[in-house]
Amino acid sequence: MYPRISIALLLLCFAGFASAQKWQQQIVCNQDTLIVQPIAYRSKGPTPDTVYVQDSSSYKIVKCQTRSKAGFRMDLGFSNHHYGNNMTSWIGQHGSPNFNFYAVYERITFGIRMKPWTIDPKTELVIQEQLLSLEAQLNIIKSDIILGYSYDFNHLISAEPFVGLNTNHLLVINEDEIDQSFQFNKLRSLILGTSINKYFKIQEHEYVALFGTVGYSLTDYSKLNSSLESGYWELGFGLSYKGFFTKNVSLRVE
Repeated sequence: MYPRISIALLLLCFAGFASAQKWQQQIVCNQDTLIVQPIAYRSKGPTPDTVYVQDSSSYKIVKCQTRSKAGFRMDLGFSNHHYGNNMTSWIGQHGSPNFNFYAVYERITFGIRMKPWTIDPKTELVIQEQLLSLEAQLNIIKSDIILGYSYDFNHLISAEPFVGLNTNHLLVINEDEIDQSFQFNKLRSLILGTSINKYFKIQEHEYVALFGTVGYSLTDYSKLNSSLESGYWELGFGLSYKGFFTKNVSLRVE
């Protein structure tokens, strides 16, 4: 079900061209003009008896605002994770919410993604020399630190490939109830993928977006148990907000 929803949202990102807009760094100016009067200054001539007074004609300016290169983006979405057969037999194909925050500089994005979820194991399994029973409630907390680049197209559409560090942290949250204590090592690996975004302008330099994401993590789950496979696919979708800071500029009026 979730892969179909993700594919549908990816296609939706390309829709709505009739009322679409283009990415552009607009300048919004005040209608009132200001007169700038340069300060005259004096300088000595070639002899003590001569003094030059230098001045310039006044000119008009308008105060304007434009988009800064710096901004931020926040995502709220849902991901579905697809494992190999042995991983699926142990924990199933599960999903997780996405809580993402990025710093933006022009087309570069750098940020973190948090994807926590709680599952009940489907089978007992020895994990790093500790037997994880069916009674255990297991938190699988996935987090990413990613670096991405935005390829911006017409119609406020962008494709944003990314690469980053993926961490899988397993935490049993009912240790007291089952009278066991677990300490699993974190699994870290490379993750890469891309997201497709359809932005909608809400006001100057601020946008909301529908996004769809596909990614692949190289996580080696055999470090938990030799029977488990490496890697998993991630399909996600959701809503995001992207905003840029503003800066003041002055334009000369002829």
